[in-house]
Amino acid sequence: SPMELTAKYPEILDKKLPLHLIWGDSDVVTPINGDVGQFYCDRVANNRGGKGMTTIDVVSAGHVLFDDNPSDTNSALLRWINKRVL
Repeated sequence: SPMELTAKYPEILDKKLPLHLIWGDSDVVTPINGDVGQFYCDRVANNRGGKGMTTIDVVSAGHVLFDDNPSDTNSALLRWINKRVL
């Protein structure tokens, strides 16, 4: 699980690896209010990844974001890339 990986590799996942999640607001496979979603929401809200390393965008989609809403999903990804890389 993401929780186990974060506990196992905190030096990489907390300090070196930026992580941007794009979540579907209608995802029934991994809902944002489920365990995994809440784990990541807590990381963002409490800056547990340090220096804003973990960020989340929520788009109108289900679990398969790029099929359900490619326009908003790609826009969210490009905004993050432009902020982090360019």
